[in-house]
This record gives sequence, C-alpha cells and structure tokens, in this order.
Amino acid sequence: MSSNNEAFTTYCCSTYGMYSHIYTLAEIRDIVISDPFDRSEAPRQIKLVDLTDWLEAVVS
Repeated sequence: MSSNNEAFTTYCCSTYGMYSHIYTLAEIRDIVISDPFDRSEAPRQIKLVDLTDWLEAVVS
C-alpha cells in the first residue's frame, strides 16, 4: 500500500505543480476538468480538488 500512497503523493504534487505557477491556491480549488475516467463523448466535469479527494479516498 505504501507504493500507492507514494504514487498518489507524487500525483498530487505534480498536479499542483502544473497549476501553481499560474494560479493561486484559491483559484486551483475552482479549476474544473473533464473526468479522466469518463470515456463518453462528452465526459462529465469535475473539480480538480474533488478528483484528488476521490483518489485519496481510493488509496487510503
């Protein structure tokens, strides 16, 4: 399980790193992305923080 936690931590740090030089932390909380797991033609929209919260719950 520790490798999953390390992978999740790396993912979160990378995700934050992709946006932190452009957006403030408050703005990052409002970023909406397409759900990467929804393979439909029009994937549902999800807040980035909701995705990371969901991933954290899955890994824990």
